[in-house]
Amino acid sequence: MINTSKKVDGIHTLVNVITFFTLQKVKKALTSSCYSNQLVMPYVFTVGNDTGGATKTTCVIELGVALALKGKKVCLIGLDENSELSEYLGIDVDQLDTSSSMIFLEENPKDLARRLPKEKTGVEQLWIIPSAPDLIEVIRRKSREHQEKLLRNYIDNHLNEFDIVLIDTPAGLNMLKLNGVYAADFIIIPTRYDGKTTRAITRFTSHIEAVKGTEFNNYGILISAVDLRKKRNIEKTKTLLEEYSDKNLVFTTKIPTDADIEAAQSEHKTSHVFNIHSKAGKAYSQLAEEILCYF
Repeated sequence: MINTSKKVDGIHTLVNVITFFTLQKVKKALTSSCYSNQLVMPYVFTVGNDTGGATKTTCVIELGVALALKGKKVCLIGLDENSELSEYLGIDVDQLDTSSSMIFLEENPKDLARRLPKEKTGVEQLWIIPSAPDLIEVIRRKSREHQEKLLRNYIDNHLNEFDIVLIDTPAGLNMLKLNGVYAADFIIIPTRYDGKTTRAITRFTSHIEAVKGTEFNNYGILISAVDLRKKRNIEKTKTLLEEYSDKNLVFTTKIPTDADIEAAQSEHKTSHVFNIHSKAGKAYSQLAEEILCYF
């Protein structure tokens, strides 16, 4: 007589083994797809919004570090005429012999990227084309020439050695921002949990549409500087962002407020150098994973 209980136990064991190895295969497939290098390099991310104080520059630097820590060769480009990207990293803009303005003012600009020192960033694979005050001259001389393709042309011709380019754009609408938008393969829109910056999303997405066309929807909204103590602002922002959430245009990762970020900035360092365990630093690492899995 067959012992049915043993037979059932054997079937359960077999099912568990098959399930385990199936899950391992799925996990391996997902992992390999998340970190594949199928993209045409470099892939260009533009970070922008239509207002100041939206953490654009912080996002460019901290995300750049997080992507470099995952093995990507990253170049940051500053397009802010206030030189915020340069000043964040302690670069003396008065002593620069090369800057992003040369992309627009010179006929044949080459070799503008410089490696950022590891003691400031904590990584080897991070370069920068810094911003400088003479970007104001670019705005004055080029704004009426409709030359929004200059930056993308430079990236395609001179930055092919990089995996990823991250562009920091100015708050105001000018030809520098239009160049940043035109150059983008994907646009990251950081916004705080408040009405001011979230309303600016509508204005900025209209600029994107004007430059990239109505079919372009390669952008994602990044909720940044999240302060859970301000529940009223959170609820207001959730309502404002419902339209974008329904279209899956909001990143899952949220960047929390973190005193370490401000302290690191005051010392012209990244959070990875200042405090490797910082909350915001970990969140930017999660954002990097989300981006690499998406692309």
